[in-house]
Amino acid sequence: MPSAMAALKKIAKATPAGQWIEARQIDPSLQVGGDPTVTVLDNISASQPIFLLNASGHLAYCNSKLLELAGITKDTPDLDGWKASLRGMTVASATRGSLFATGGQGFAT
Repeated sequence: MPSAMAALKKIAKATPAGQWIEARQIDPSLQVGGDPTVTVLDNISASQPIFLLNASGHLAYCNSKLLELAGITKDTPDLDGWKASLRGMTVASATRGSLFATGGQGFAT
């Protein structure tokens, strides 16, 4: 995972402030380091929303800025079939739009 995160850091530096950084086909099982946690992604950029879609399409990883924009906090309630956490991983057919479709309501923390 270190090489993938290094590549994302380069992309973040080249991306204008406030624009999303998005990537897909992330497969932590094939790389060293495991899941990209919110802390890892915050180290890439704390000011730009980061959204990474797992190769399975069923997991996504995000940083604190994205969680903030989505309104996801430690007090956000669970929603049937959806789980999210302040670790920055969402589960169940996660897509960028899904984070905002609920207005940040209905995610487990």
